Amino acid sequence: LDQIIIGFDLICDLFDDDADDLLEYFEKTWIGEPKRRGTGRKKPQFDHKLWNIHDRVVATVPR
Repeated sequence: LDQIIIGFDLICDLFDDDADDLLEYFEKTWIGEPKRRGTGRKKPQFDHKLWNIHDRVVATVPR
C-alpha cells in the first residue's frame, strides 16, 4: 500500500497547475492528505484496502 502514495506523487509531478483542484480532491478522498504537523498522512475517505485491487490482480483472483 505504500506504493499508492509513491505512485500518486509521481503522477502529480506530470500534471500542470491547472489540475491542482482535481489532484487535491483525489488526494483527500483516495490517498489521504499529508498531516499538517509531523509526518504521515490522514486517513483517506475511502480506505486503500477497499478500492485497491493490486494484490488480487497479482494473485489472478477476480475482483
